[in-house]
Amino acid sequence: MEVTRHLGKWAAEVSPQWSESVIDLALHALEDTFASAVSGATDSGSAIMRETIQGQGRATVIGSTQRVPATVAALANGYIAHASEMDDNFLPGLGHAGCVIFPALWALGEEIDASGKAILDAFIVGTEIMARIGGGIGRAHTDRGWHGTSTVGALAAAAASGRLLKLDAAKMTAAISLAVSMSAGAKGQFGTAAKPLQAGLAAQSGVLSAKLAANGLAGNEAILEGQSGFGDLYAGIVPPDWSFAEIQSNESLAIEKWGFSFKRHPCCGSTHRAVDAILELRHEHGFSAADVANVVVYVGYGNMLNLRYPEPHDALEARFSMPYCAAVALLRGRLGLADFTNAAVQDPTTRALMANIDMRLLPHAKEGIESNDPATHLSHSAVVTLKNGKSFERSVHFAKGTLQNQFDAADRRAKFDDCCIGILPENSIEPIRSALANAMALPTISDLMRHVAFEV
Repeated sequence: MEVTRHLGKWAAEVSPQWSESVIDLALHALEDTFASAVSGATDSGSAIMRETIQGQGRATVIGSTQRVPATVAALANGYIAHASEMDDNFLPGLGHAGCVIFPALWALGEEIDASGKAILDAFIVGTEIMARIGGGIGRAHTDRGWHGTSTVGALAAAAASGRLLKLDAAKMTAAISLAVSMSAGAKGQFGTAAKPLQAGLAAQSGVLSAKLAANGLAGNEAILEGQSGFGDLYAGIVPPDWSFAEIQSNESLAIEKWGFSFKRHPCCGSTHRAVDAILELRHEHGFSAADVANVVVYVGYGNMLNLRYPEPHDALEARFSMPYCAAVALLRGRLGLADFTNAAVQDPTTRALMANIDMRLLPHAKEGIESNDPATHLSHSAVVTLKNGKSFERSVHFAKGTLQNQFDAADRRAKFDDCCIGILPENSIEPIRSALANAMALPTISDLMRHVAFEV
């Protein structure tokens, strides 16, 4: 199978007549990414991005009144959208989709004056390409330590950007191929400001690849499946299976079959199932943190790799610390953005409780055994033992916010408010809600982005 050409042809030529359920999922992802980006606008690294970028253009940088070229805005906004770790996980695509694809489309869309409908169409196409390439290369890619958001995500952003530019099949294939040359990112950067930078670089790569392809630059048309290509170089211990990349005309899209994992906790998604288990046990049995003797949580192989900070020094590391996240869940009954500040991380009560929380590898977990389908993932569990000797255990297969355990309207509103209130001007909150809910009818994406053109 000619994988790169096949995906390029599909991305260029698939009908934009999407089902209502697909549009609803894309609208939720837009709302979720937009809110996450607002919450990330106050991050210190986001301020550095805004201070560093230069140029004159038409695209908005979130939390600033400056206008820059699309490639520069995609870089900055990709960073900002990923900075607070509130953005989605897209497990079929091996990473986060919204923080890479939407910043590319927002920036390019402002530059070419694209409609909300065109942005959502391009996002849907980008997520499908991300899922197909992610499925082909498999979770062994991320188990080996690659950051799928920035490797597979760059290719997804290129396809989405190419869709917005209305590239034909040959030029779309070229855009995907060129993005492979810009595809990089290591999990070794988790817990540092370089992690959201990798998302920004992937978004920028998508815009740049599509623009270069539009002007006639091309690469190897078999770069995904060919010798010394993406699959050869980036696979882990399991070889790529490119049968995943073959898209049939009557198939459901990945976002319908597997969905997004929208976050209710502003920390690495690898913590969420165990944290949910702790919160459920706390609610059901009514114990407090003072009652707890110890907690043992069990997670998968890739999750252990992600959660690399048993004793975090700052807020960046705390987002990738199971002991910290579990301790906050026990103490507060929730995790919010206010729990991820450098001051909060040094709270002595939290630090004392962390010493009694142990993270272990699930007995059957090992590198490369889980697939991209969330239904096949190993359940994560928590065992809470109280000082009186009682012990409670809970396993969670689907974290709150997944397709199988969805947010309700109240959950969505609470997340949006937590991300936006206190950052956005108060009189803009309801107009933004309306613009997001009615994004399909926006004449231009600039009608949405103008709401985040303010100085943090």
